[in-house]
Amino acid sequence: MSRLAYSWFPVFAWLAFIAYLSSLPHIFITDLPYLVPAVEKLFGIDLTAVSHEAARQANFLFRKALHVLVYFVLGFLLFRATASTRAPRPFILTLLILALIAAGDEYNQYFNPERTSKLSDVLLDVTGGLTGAALLATYHKTRRRVSRR
Repeated sequence: MSRLAYSWFPVFAWLAFIAYLSSLPHIFITDLPYLVPAVEKLFGIDLTAVSHEAARQANFLFRKALHVLVYFVLGFLLFRATASTRAPRPFILTLLILALIAAGDEYNQYFNPERTSKLSDVLLDVTGGLTGAALLATYHKTRRRVSRR
């Protein structure tokens, strides 16, 4: 496999995963009857006393954390790919691509009646992506410094 394909294939595979997630309907955690027993068994807690509002807030935080996590991976993969192409500013290029993808994802959700489209989600996505890219960039920089010694 060529270096270009090796670098970019994971990016496109992850983008396909993001597109799949984006196509799913918006489901609240309280609407998933199988999830509550699984959480109760996994953590050994009784959720029958949890209010609907608390479940709604937990669901909101979970979904926002997923935004950050999914785009963290994308940012990591994008920086890996852009750095391998020897682009002059791979971090800046990664930022631009992340912003376009995040905005495009939310734009696509705007037309799905079962989803919401929010600028705050774009900002969360870009923040998660930049964190992933920064982690890999820091690793590369540290590794170069150590190898020079």
